[in-house]
Amino acid sequence: MENEFTFENPEYRKTYWHTCSHIMAQAVKRLWPEVQLAIGPAIDEGWYYDFDAPFTFTPEHLAKIEAEMKKVCKERLPIVRSEKPRAEAIAYMQERNEPYKVELINDLPEDAVISFYTQGDFTDLCAGPHLDHTGRVKHNGFKLLNSCGAYWRGDSNRKMLQRIYGIAFQSKEELETYLQRIEEAKKRENIEAQREKSREELQICIYETSLAAIALGEATAKAVQRIPDAHCNGDMHAALDYASKVKHAQREVVSRCGIKSIVE
Repeated sequence: MENEFTFENPEYRKTYWHTCSHIMAQAVKRLWPEVQLAIGPAIDEGWYYDFDAPFTFTPEHLAKIEAEMKKVCKERLPIVRSEKPRAEAIAYMQERNEPYKVELINDLPEDAVISFYTQGDFTDLCAGPHLDHTGRVKHNGFKLLNSCGAYWRGDSNRKMLQRIYGIAFQSKEELETYLQRIEEAKKRENIEAQREKSREELQICIYETSLAAIALGEATAKAVQRIPDAHCNGDMHAALDYASKVKHAQREVVSRCGIKSIVE
């Protein structure tokens, strides 16, 4: 098959990203052995892995994980598939204090093939497939994007775990192009968010100005009515005072939206 081992082949791309998730999990376990593993599938763009950690993953943690992942890639560890009977598989994960894996095994059908993948000092419950060794993943072609909370098995009644997302490509250049595209998309989203905020603020301004106009309308109308009366009575000072009140009321209304008053 032409381009079988490139990202043009969606199955190879998915396998590549799945192997990346295992490399990330191996790096996490090397750095913090107490962290427990949940699941780590490939997704439409990259992969994620859910962890139960006694601390919150920060950007500094992600940087450490990336550095350890690069080491795993450079070690070119063979990735070996194996199978275990159910009882042995459960005991294996219990010994390693991996309760989420034990739960997954218990939920498998009775006739399920229970497979594992091992790379160096790391073994994970997994149906596969994977690349043949960790060196297939380019050590400068991946990036951990972010971490967030995720309920175990998507159930809000279960424990909140931490999910780390990652992306990888077969070259540094492809990764940089992707990250640049993501950054530009974020900028566009921020611009649109600002526009939407401005639209909302304008609507609020119009609403508040309308209320102000209603509140000021009666007082303004009374002042306008009293101008000719004062003028006819020969009280020019009172007429000018009422006219000034009208202008002030108009200016106060239009200034609420930053509009220059036409009343000068």
